[in-house]
Amino acid sequence: MIENVIFDWSGTLADDVDLTFHATNGTLTQLGGEPIDRETYRREFKIPVMGFYGTRLPGRSLDEVDGVFFDEYEKRLDDVVLFDGAASVLHCLAARGVRLFILSTVPNRYLDRLLARHGLTDLIEEVVGGAFDKSKYLADLLRRRNLAHDRTLFIGDTAHDIEVGRIAGVRTAAALWGYAPREMLEAEAPDDLLETMADLQAMLDRDHLLETVPLVIPTVGGVLVDDEGKLLLVRTLKWSGTWGIPGGKIQYGETMEAAYEREIKEETGLDVEDTRFVMIQDCIESTEFVKPRHFLLINYLSRALETDRLAWNYEIEEARWVTRDEARTLPLNEPTRIVLDEIDRLGLWERSR
Repeated sequence: MIENVIFDWSGTLADDVDLTFHATNGTLTQLGGEPIDRETYRREFKIPVMGFYGTRLPGRSLDEVDGVFFDEYEKRLDDVVLFDGAASVLHCLAARGVRLFILSTVPNRYLDRLLARHGLTDLIEEVVGGAFDKSKYLADLLRRRNLAHDRTLFIGDTAHDIEVGRIAGVRTAAALWGYAPREMLEAEAPDDLLETMADLQAMLDRDHLLETVPLVIPTVGGVLVDDEGKLLLVRTLKWSGTWGIPGGKIQYGETMEAAYEREIKEETGLDVEDTRFVMIQDCIESTEFVKPRHFLLINYLSRALETDRLAWNYEIEEARWVTRDEARTLPLNEPTRIVLDEIDRLGLWERSR
């Protein structure tokens, strides 16, 4: 469940790309550089900002750049509007008790004025402005506010946003309506790619529905085997710190196997082949799961490809390749014990290598 949402400001909540583009060119020209076109700005602007300005304004400091840029920004502050649907998303989340935060390079003195103008001040628990390298500021925010990593979503519109969210171990969502080109954001492999603000609302609505309405939830998961016959096991907080197999929920319109391959890729970074169906399990209000749920667990067995690319996402605390004997010594959750026993009974191990 998403309990905490951290928003970037510019390009995510605020439709201020024209303002920042003009402020950037104002900064470049006033400090002796050459102006750029809009496409170059979208393609090459980056955070920390001196990665962008450093080569264009050699010898200039961050303080000099920021001084000019935010003077230009303030001149057009009244032009800043929110993306359509942004305010309603914030109001909806706040009404549901979701904790809301803003993490932005824009200084607090401007963010506070803009939030007040749009009537959003009381919805935001904390505004962290002036975050010129968000990796440090995000880690600090998570620690100070005691935010559970696996229940926190960070949504932004730049590659830097996705990178720092991944490093911090939180769920990441890329706002494709913002500054950066789609291909740049896709390359960072965010957990969620959102085309519109409506997509964000729909994603959060689904999450809320699963938390509040008793439903049978079909999921897919699998035992991955490497070339040496070792198994990939993962430890997650949602299964009370026990060890299990990667997997997740089926999305509307997906086949079971397509959902399985997607979930494995999202959670582990791995592709699979030679996938075999093993079993379907009932899992009704397991005491090992963090909350009462009724799952239908659809289990597969696959061979993992290019296992050196293993890179787990925010849902996983630890991942480990183990032998079958080693697996039995770990504190496995019950559904994982059951599927391993079923693979034994069916004699599928040798066929997976």
